[in-house]
Amino acid sequence: MSARRAPRVGRAWPQPRGREVLLAGVLFVILALGFGTPALLVVGTGLVTLVALAWVLVALSGRGLRLRRTVVERRPRAGDDVHVDLALSGTGRARTALRLSDWEISPGVGTLGGARVAPGVRGARRLRVRHVRRGEHTLAPARLTVRDPLGLVAATRAFGDATRLLVVPRVVPATADAHALGDRRTIRRAALGEDIAQLDGVREYRPGDPLSRVHWGQTAKRGALHTKLFHTDEAGGRVEAVLCDVADTDADPDDVELAVTAAASLMFAATSADAVTGQRVHLWAGDTDTAVTCTWSEAEARLTRLRRGQGPPAEDMLRRTVRLLGPGAGVIAVTTAPTPGMWEAAKAARRRGLEAVIVLVGRAADLPESDHVGVPVVRAPTADALAAALAPAARQGHRRGRERV
Repeated sequence: MSARRAPRVGRAWPQPRGREVLLAGVLFVILALGFGTPALLVVGTGLVTLVALAWVLVALSGRGLRLRRTVVERRPRAGDDVHVDLALSGTGRARTALRLSDWEISPGVGTLGGARVAPGVRGARRLRVRHVRRGEHTLAPARLTVRDPLGLVAATRAFGDATRLLVVPRVVPATADAHALGDRRTIRRAALGEDIAQLDGVREYRPGDPLSRVHWGQTAKRGALHTKLFHTDEAGGRVEAVLCDVADTDADPDDVELAVTAAASLMFAATSADAVTGQRVHLWAGDTDTAVTCTWSEAEARLTRLRRGQGPPAEDMLRRTVRLLGPGAGVIAVTTAPTPGMWEAAKAARRRGLEAVIVLVGRAADLPESDHVGVPVVRAPTADALAAALAPAARQGHRRGRERV
């Protein structure tokens, strides 16, 4: 991203010190002419001439110069460093005048963060902006400010136009199969992507099992509730909807970023399931009336602009999104602020045959287990924990196996 247009020339103008010196010189000239004092005339003329020379020097320093700004990273991810190259060039006269002046460059990257000088190519300056924030940033035109050594006159000239830079969400490896989410306590129930035509057996009832799956004959025979086990459809559980709940206006900003990272990672995995054509997956993130089917590029753009306080809470998104999906589909709700109604909505989704999973990020990950009996949960209090929790279960099992050894 570069600023290539010709500079818009700003006028050189006296600074407060320069105006004081100029005013003093004019007064001395007036007094000298009024009282016939040659000494005052010399002093006054000298002060006026000094300001005039500074004015000429600053004017010459700016004309014929070109300042080019180039953002090295075209599409940085949140938390990355962004490097900005600044190259100043111009005519020999302008460069000579510039050597006699004091000057500074404003790169116009204030919305990204503080910039530090980093090693760059010869003849140019490279600035490094550390840990940029997700979102749409507007970079003001690069500006060159030139002053004379005494600080009497200054001129600021802008080069190019304001430009836009998108800092997209960070993405960590994740699974596209809701059944394979790593590090969650899987709650297998008969309603989840199973072929109800093939009864595999029964087991004792567990909290959260739907009453529609209770085997009343075995319950009466054995004197305790038993649940039917059906043949599991191995193809079920593919993530077909991702819900990102950042509706809480009091949520910690770091938790919001963690939620966006989780949603982006799941969307990337789900939309990339077909390497040739790509998948369209439902995404609800922001102030929309319903989940929107997105490709990865569309989802990335929506998540880039997502802000805290936007959109409804997870319970509303769950209730409305499950109507779009068929049995066996996976729906993942990421939230920074779980509500009691969210658990009921998730259980209702599971009773409809969906693999509903809740991802608790940041402080929400400390929620007691007793609050979500019957709903699979992924806990991610930190970014490192998120990368581990969203990884495929097979990978997690390999890691746990090594730990046991």
